[in-house]
Order: sequence, then structure tokens, then C-alpha cells
Amino acid sequence: MRKHTAFTLIESLVVLMIVSIIVFLPTLMIRETTKTIETLYFFDRLEKSILTSQQVAIISNKSADILQPDLKQLAFQLTTGDWLETLTVPDTLVASKLSKKISFAGGTGNVGEQRQIQFIWQDKKQKVSYVFLFGKGHYNKVVTTL
Repeated sequence: MRKHTAFTLIESLVVLMIVSIIVFLPTLMIRETTKTIETLYFFDRLEKSILTSQQVAIISNKSADILQPDLKQLAFQLTTGDWLETLTVPDTLVASKLSKKISFAGGTGNVGEQRQIQFIWQDKKQKVSYVFLFGKGHYNKVVTTL
């Protein structure tokens, strides 16, 4: 009688489980990293859109506004009705409602009233605020922990 040496079913299942875990763990890490990158990209686009709106207001001599049609969108618009850009707030952030639109004055790019845009980033336990300074086109980005 010949003796065959081979793996048992249990040994094969253990190896399969270990390989599955090795493949599955990086997938989870990539998913979380992707969410973080999408959120950081949103903040980058927001800051660039704010700067672009201010520059367009200065150059065109027409005011530019930041509007919030709903809690998931921010819109950048000239007073002539031309849209500059619309940003969608990612699911990882909760935006606070703007009480009024933020307007950059034509010719100067200054903001007439102190306004702010706030976002709560639950994953990082942070509140990110963009506070627009009265009479200036500048804003301060304030990040606080919750």
C-alpha cells in the first residue's frame, strides 16, 4: 500500500483564511484613507474656490457670492448670475447652514460682514471653521477638536 502525503482539509482552510486576512486588511485601510483624501481634497477645492471668487470680484468689478443651496452643496456665483463652481460636501463632513450668503465686493474683494462656514468632521473629531474677516477679503481657518 502506498502512502500519499498531502494537506488535510483543515490545513488548507487555515492557509486560505490566513491569505484572506492578509488580502482583506489593506482593503479596509485603503477605504479609510480614500475617505480622508476625499475630505482633504474638498477643503483644498473650497479654499481655491474662495480665492478664485475673490479674484473674480476684484477683476470683474462685480460682487461674487458664496451660497449654500442645501447642506450638501456650496455654490460660487457672480451677481450677474454666472456660476463659477459648485462643490459637493463629502459624506464625512456635516456642514452648518449659512445664515446669509458671503459676498465679495466688486473691485475690492472685501467681505462686508463677518461670516463663517463650519464643518464637523466626525471621523477626526474636529470642527473646521472658515471665518471671513469684516472689511477684508481674508479668512481664518480654525480647526478645533470636539
